[in-house]
Amino acid sequence: MYVMYETTECIRPADVHLHGKSSHIDANGTTLHVVEAGPPTGEVIVLLHGFPEFWYQWREYIEPLAAEGFRVLVPDQRGYHLSGKPSGLHSYLPKAMVSDLNSVIQSADVTSAHVVGHDWGAIIGWWSALSIPDKIDSLTVINAPHPEAFRRYIRSHPSQLLRNGYALLFQLPSIPERVACLQDWRLVTEMMDRTSRKNTFSAHDFAAYRTAWEREDAYSFMLNWYRAVGRFIPRPPQHLVTVPTQLLWGTEDSFLEQPLAAASAQWGEKISVKLVDRATHWLPHEHPKYVRQQIVSHVDSDSNSEPE
Repeated sequence: MYVMYETTECIRPADVHLHGKSSHIDANGTTLHVVEAGPPTGEVIVLLHGFPEFWYQWREYIEPLAAEGFRVLVPDQRGYHLSGKPSGLHSYLPKAMVSDLNSVIQSADVTSAHVVGHDWGAIIGWWSALSIPDKIDSLTVINAPHPEAFRRYIRSHPSQLLRNGYALLFQLPSIPERVACLQDWRLVTEMMDRTSRKNTFSAHDFAAYRTAWEREDAYSFMLNWYRAVGRFIPRPPQHLVTVPTQLLWGTEDSFLEQPLAAASAQWGEKISVKLVDRATHWLPHEHPKYVRQQIVSHVDSDSNSEPE
């Protein structure tokens, strides 16, 4: 493996003035770093970050959701920041992350939880709803399509393939890592800055991300998520979503075409779609108050619904 920058520095809740507990749990043969806040008896919400972020993505959600009475669990996903970094591409297939999520839920001594995911975190949310639906009370997906909707869409929309050209480049060994870390991670930070609304990410944010990317050569392991699906092309065990699901979609997403949102809604009777104008792929950062409101409303709606 090519070793880029490598550091033992990290970002914990206290480092960004958040009230939260930082701990590690055993999960599926590795360990996961989990940030937790809120009352122990509250309904559990698990927040799953995407690429190229880490638990810090949800910093504007942890305390407000905890103040609403929820028990909030925010893992660094495998390969990221303070979580374990197992070797081998099979360790980065979606089914492994589904198992990780199940371990996070079990660590809270509950049988199920509400799940919120963005980007890759949302993809794992979809997979979890299709693989372990009994463990998912409700699902909030942010700017990520249903797996089968995406697979079918790209067959007839080459423009979407062009938008995902970076994922093909990520299949190359070592080269993406070597390029990404040049000039203090300029390529990655400029990508995030260019594809988001103005001033979405601060210099302080990028400093935190650089620390996470350099932690134990994490960036290489983060790319394994792309390499694993590119090599093995996994399919979920089923396609119909039965979990109550809301899909929030920033309409100015540079990576995903908007029709994917409506296409995703066709794969379940309980999937609602909310299109958000003046928002990009980075919707959770751009409109945190709105997204928090939608999360709470969706969770409350599911909690108050009558059992079938």
